[in-house]
Amino acid sequence: MPEWVLTDEASSQTRWFQFPVCDRPGMFSASFNVCLYDPDSRISLTEAERFRLQCYLLLHCLPDEGLKEAADELAEICEFHSRPAPPPKPLPAPKSIAARVGATVVRPVFPVTDEE
Repeated sequence: MPEWVLTDEASSQTRWFQFPVCDRPGMFSASFNVCLYDPDSRISLTEAERFRLQCYLLLHCLPDEGLKEAADELAEICEFHSRPAPPPKPLPAPKSIAARVGATVVRPVFPVTDEE
């Protein structure tokens, strides 16, 4: 499981949690950050925000061997959900068929007995 690093900030009320992604000394570093402006307050996330954070965490926990597969799958999912849904095809117009009504027949009653 990834470790979160609490970073120092000037404001005592603000808390930044830094989630390291990669670190190349002298070249660059990348991290995912979460800022809590009031750490004592309860945080309310929408369902979409909760799933987005969960996906970041799952990607970070994924072994390197699975990253390309995950990236490919996420790209396909993004493409699928970015396209608008096609409008439904209209139903064909109802067709009228000429018919002649015949005589009615009363169905006979067939008694059913319980067989053991």
